Amino acid sequence: MLLSLVTAVVSTAVTGCGEDGSGGDTSKSALDTPFELHAVTDGQEVSGHGISLVVPADWTASAEEKLDAQGRTYEWAVQAPTSGTDFPPFVNMSMGVPGQTSTGFDAAPEALKTLEGISPDFEVLDEGELDVPGVDHAYQIHYERASNYQGQSVKVELVQVFLDMPDDVLSSVRFQAPAGSFDDSGLEDVLNSLTVAVRS
Repeated sequence: MLLSLVTAVVSTAVTGCGEDGSGGDTSKSALDTPFELHAVTDGQEVSGHGISLVVPADWTASAEEKLDAQGRTYEWAVQAPTSGTDFPPFVNMSMGVPGQTSTGFDAAPEALKTLEGISPDFEVLDEGELDVPGVDHAYQIHYERASNYQGQSVKVELVQVFLDMPDDVLSSVRFQAPAGSFDDSGLEDVLNSLTVAVRS
């Protein structure tokens, strides 16, 4: 779990909104429900694995959802349109598999920050508790690091949110953009739309 959280790569807009054709609430999902995109008034709602958030209408999934190599997290990402070698703003989800969590909520942020001492391009900018509707405990770390994209090294700015989900499941959502462009990327609005809505 920790490996995928550290090396992989949040609400008023979505609470109670978003309905499918049958009138069901698409914002709620079980911990093992795959991610889906649903059109809503102000963009697209991402829902799955007990969380929900809203991204712009022109964002798309980066790849099909999959389990990490250890079978401990469901991995998925959604991103802005990109051209050429430009690094696009995107959101990556590492959602814990029930019964497979190996790292506790309190330990995960500290483990991520150990990279600051061993990686010269990793720098913590800010951190602290975060108020995410639907969950009692959430913690965010705002940092920069180098990333390889399209064969080039890119400095990336990220906000990683750790979520203490029900049933002792640890999940993580990362919001990332090229360093210096986070504020203009629209990611702050996506981050602010994050909510936990677990269907039992």
